Amino acid sequence: MARVVKAWTKSYDPALHVRAGDPLTLGPLDDEYPGWRWCTDAKGLGGWLPDAVVDAVVIGSGGGEGRAIDDFDTTELTVAAGDTLTITARRLGWSFCRTSDGAAGWVPDDCLSDS
Repeated sequence: MARVVKAWTKSYDPALHVRAGDPLTLGPLDDEYPGWRWCTDAKGLGGWLPDAVVDAVVIGSGGGEGRAIDDFDTTELTVAAGDTLTITARRLGWSFCRTSDGAAGWVPDDCLSDS
């Protein structure tokens, strides 16, 4: 369980959902959360993916072409200070959380306190 100590509002909607093998256009790495890369799918929908789930032909640090090597859902969760969440996964400074009513998504670790 974790308690939200700082409110978070999801960054984008709709979220990017990729399946292994999906082609991607790769953008830059995230400066604030290292290990995440901006990716866009074939329909033009973008989102932050862990660089480890991308098989990439990167051109410099700015991007290139690639494909997803694993399924990943970039859904973020909007939360308020004081909310209690269940953490189901952690990755690169973010936690995938569920609320008591079943909503789920990623929340930055700096918004959470383990309890």
